[in-house]
Amino acid sequence: MIAGLKDSSGDLSQSLAFAEATGGVDAGFDVYPSSEAFLFDGLAGGCAGIISGSTNAFGAYSRAAMAAAGGPDSDAFAMVKAARAVASRYPLMAAMKQMEAWRSGDDSWTRMAPPLVPLDAGQAVRLKADVEGLRPSARAGPE
Repeated sequence: MIAGLKDSSGDLSQSLAFAEATGGVDAGFDVYPSSEAFLFDGLAGGCAGIISGSTNAFGAYSRAAMAAAGGPDSDAFAMVKAARAVASRYPLMAAMKQMEAWRSGDDSWTRMAPPLVPLDAGQAVRLKADVEGLRPSARAGPE
């Protein structure tokens, strides 16, 4: 028995097609698009939610967007999309591990298993500036 799938294509129309073909969450088949930027459109189209690597660093934004009045038109959801855009500028797992290293103060988080590589020094500097530019509550670094 298959209960659902995570669509890592990054193509919302494909996720929605899976939900439509299976009946989606209403029929007991959970489809999860791969970007929090698809959160509301996915839910409206029969998806169960999202599964996204960048929610490791920005999950609080998605939670705030779900709770905000205005849903997809809220300022909170604009922050979700802005955070996802920042994450998408870098190799995702390396960026998430770099952010955890800053948060925890433990640089061992930046180690990657081959063939993946950590962010280089320039990428790390740019990532930190991009995250800090989101707004003060999203600053990368020890809390």
